[in-house]
Amino acid sequence: NYALLVVWGFLMVFTSYMLLADPNRIGCSFRLNCGTASVIESLGYKKPTWSIEAYNSHLGHNIIPLASRYKLWGYCIGNMAAANLWQLFVVNGPVRNMLRRKRPLERLRVKM
Repeated sequence: NYALLVVWGFLMVFTSYMLLADPNRIGCSFRLNCGTASVIESLGYKKPTWSIEAYNSHLGHNIIPLASRYKLWGYCIGNMAAANLWQLFVVNGPVRNMLRRKRPLERLRVKM
């Protein structure tokens, strides 16, 4: 379980960085919060040192405003929290125990 927690933690940090950081190589490889080099530079960000294919958009970018990035990040964290609470209370917790008591599995009894 600890290995899974490490992987989960890495993915949360990775996703947070992709969403919250200014245009960077990682976000551009996922085509998130990025754009063509000339448009990125015209918006006030540093000119990228990596090659970016032209965006098929009339804006030439999909850079998300900072306030919207934080809202989107909040939705991601809320989704993660809801999934963890569902797992904690329904899949492994009191709801599971209650349903096991109400509707136990009927298994064949094997005589030895």
